[in-house]
Amino acid sequence: LRGTPDRVCSIAEWIVESAMEEWHKGNLLTPPPILSRCFQEISNASYGFNQAWKIARVPFPLPFAQILALTMVGLVIITPFAIDQFTNSYVLTPIFCFLVVMGYLGLNMIAVELENPFGGDSNDLPLTDVHNAFVEFLEDLSLQI
Repeated sequence: LRGTPDRVCSIAEWIVESAMEEWHKGNLLTPPPILSRCFQEISNASYGFNQAWKIARVPFPLPFAQILALTMVGLVIITPFAIDQFTNSYVLTPIFCFLVVMGYLGLNMIAVELENPFGGDSNDLPLTDVHNAFVEFLEDLSLQI
């Protein structure tokens, strides 16, 4: 398994092959439509893993991130003038300016966190916990058989 370039695909293939061997031997008394559904779920899991792998491996384009940061600076500079022209009020201008600028900066910070949901930050997905729960579920399932 260590020399295999795609471990997840190899393990999924082993599971499918083992299930088919047991079904052909008569040890697995599952009707073909249900067995087919199991294979479909393994395929869906492989697809989900590959989609997550793409998100983790493909970096966000640096020039786009720099242009976005420059646009945020422009927003912070231009917004007070635009809102002042719109409201002509000494009270509403700072309130609207604060709300608009903080709203856009907050959305930008959320987008930065969503760029890479895998990692060790407090806002990242708890992959270790999810993996351990899945392994525990598989162990419980294997004990029932």
